[in-house]
Amino acid sequence: MKLGKKALIALTFTVGACLFVATALADIALGTGYDRLKDAIKRTAAQMENGLESYTLRARTLMRIDDFVLYENVSTERFDLENRARELFDETTHGIENVKRSSHTYHDPHLYVWKRAGQDNYQGYAYPNGDHEWRMYTNPFEEEGAEDLEKIIDALVGNLKDHVIIEDRADGGQVFRGNLNEVQVPALVNAVLSFYVKHVMLAEIRFRTDMDEQLFPKIIRDVYVKRIGGRAEESKRGLVETFQGEIVLSGADDGGERHEISVFYEIKVTDIGQTRVERPDLTNAQIETIRDSKLERHRFSKKHIGTYRSDIIVETPDAFVKIGERTLTIASVDDEKITGTYTETIYPEYAGQYELEPITIPFVTEQIDWQTVFKYRNHDGEERYAEIEPGEPGKVYLYMDWIYTDETFIYPETYDQIRDTRFIRIFE
Repeated sequence: MKLGKKALIALTFTVGACLFVATALADIALGTGYDRLKDAIKRTAAQMENGLESYTLRARTLMRIDDFVLYENVSTERFDLENRARELFDETTHGIENVKRSSHTYHDPHLYVWKRAGQDNYQGYAYPNGDHEWRMYTNPFEEEGAEDLEKIIDALVGNLKDHVIIEDRADGGQVFRGNLNEVQVPALVNAVLSFYVKHVMLAEIRFRTDMDEQLFPKIIRDVYVKRIGGRAEESKRGLVETFQGEIVLSGADDGGERHEISVFYEIKVTDIGQTRVERPDLTNAQIETIRDSKLERHRFSKKHIGTYRSDIIVETPDAFVKIGERTLTIASVDDEKITGTYTETIYPEYAGQYELEPITIPFVTEQIDWQTVFKYRNHDGEERYAEIEPGEPGKVYLYMDWIYTDETFIYPETYDQIRDTRFIRIFE
């Protein structure tokens, strides 16, 4: 799986939430120093892709509603460009459960391994010839559509350039900072963010946290920005080493009660030239050797033919209740593909407690790079991909909701909230 892409700035929470924050920060930050800071950010991204010997990229996102922490994500990615090694530590905490989920991914030309939340051992691939093709870091400003997005942000900034303060640091660098209150926020920005919050952001948060409607206010009226604050530090060598900001919005629920939504976002580039990346301990790891990385083949064999099951469980104040089952049936395996069926079954007495309409998906897999995937239509009729892979003996992992665009998988990270990824073999 391409978990390394989560180190990209735009993907630490979700694409939508981060664009939400980035647009807000652009509106304040960048005042009379807008072009100077934008150039510094572009220069930094270019150096991160090709120029710096090594560095550590740390990103943190914190989301609250009133005083309740909805979501926190901290990702720390280390890059050693000289030795072409990279690793990602990712930790997510959802406020509704207050449980941390951690994962680790390691990459070099000879090895690609990962250990996801809930896994005891690493899985992955070894490339004895050192011919594993992958990119250390992808400059987001070189991605398709980046230029158009930049123009949109430029237009939104408008004449907010008087609200920024630029200070010189003692070491030769600069600090950019600024704040806006609700009176200073343009009507256009308020309109855009109001639409996003009501029709996109809150729906995504409910879906990802599985939060009960009674605990999560349905904010539908009079949404506006209360304040925005941002700060960026540029080193004397012209690299942005710290970028952070917070946006606070106010809105009313369907009963007229007002609530605050806040998003804090921070990125730090540290240990430039001093970051080192070491291979993890691969004791008991499941490593498949790939003699030719150009060969694309799944990792299943006929021994995997059978039925696998994962319980659907909801939590009540007094108990955990099984309300149904998810069944994965592998019907056939050959050198090219795997065929089978994925089915969700909800017991009739719990029909109202599962937020999604149960679906049945017959599938035939295909290989995209090293991933074994199949295409399907989700509960809303949208085209998605699911990845299937063998796990420990008698177990199979299924990761759903991938979006495939521009030859890249975008993973919205819903698997550990709505669906358990692990399916256990049924022996009857």
